[in-house]
Amino acid sequence: MYRSAYIILLFWLTLAPIPAVADSSGGERLAYVASYRGLLSVGLGLDIAAVTLTLPPLADTGPEPTEALLAFTTQGFRKVETILPMRFCYRSRLIPPTLATQEANWWSRIGSKLSRGRLDFDVPHRRVLRRHVERKLTAQGASRYTLEQRLSASSWANAPDPDRSELALPAQVPAMDRLAMLQWLRHQPLAPGMVLDPVVSDGHRLLGFHIEVEDEDSTEWNGRSQPSLRIRLQPKFSDDTDDRPTWLWLGRDAQRLPLLFRSSRAFGHFEVRLESTQVSAPSCAIPEASELVLPAP
Repeated sequence: MYRSAYIILLFWLTLAPIPAVADSSGGERLAYVASYRGLLSVGLGLDIAAVTLTLPPLADTGPEPTEALLAFTTQGFRKVETILPMRFCYRSRLIPPTLATQEANWWSRIGSKLSRGRLDFDVPHRRVLRRHVERKLTAQGASRYTLEQRLSASSWANAPDPDRSELALPAQVPAMDRLAMLQWLRHQPLAPGMVLDPVVSDGHRLLGFHIEVEDEDSTEWNGRSQPSLRIRLQPKFSDDTDDRPTWLWLGRDAQRLPLLFRSSRAFGHFEVRLESTQVSAPSCAIPEASELVLPAP
């Protein structure tokens, strides 16, 4: 269940060797709680992770690149943390005014597996280059190691497992990663019945999204019913990767807040719901993952 929860939380990503990710100055910090309901929770709703999303303000239309940040953790969610602790940081650099992606970096720890990755959107050569590396801790290291400490060489289980891939981009079309797509969508003049097909890439299998604005709707937020647009996000892959859609409820007011995400799998339903817009800078330090060395371009 928890591995699938990780994938769904990062549906739009689903990512410079530094020990932590800096907060986007002046950005909107949005705090979410991810939950699961299904066979593995005996039909009961179970909160499984905290998610922080930092996005550039909608009014920010300056010429300089901006950053978006996604961080999530299972810390504080005991039923998940004792079985499979997860930490994830993803930072995307966006180029105005199209909000095309310039680069993205990510770091993660899922149980005993560490990973680090990077996307480079090479516009002149119309390609997205993806570099990624994984490494596992020893069983002893995985059980004793705390995320606040640094690793010793004896904690590594094996040599890093790097991979490199790339995808071609269509000419004359701004290309985005999933996080940039979310910010781009907030800027669109959306209305029920509208269909959009942006080029969205992970440098591996993802080719884009088919987006349908299904209808006007409402969802609970901040103690009241919030008018929103219900939007269907359908990923398009180059292979038989699971392409089940995710639904987004986007506020219809001037803030255009992403209020709610929902997705279903054979064994249950997942939800990521907005809890607060008043949060401190997210903790996004995974020092052991930052020590991994990416393969050469």
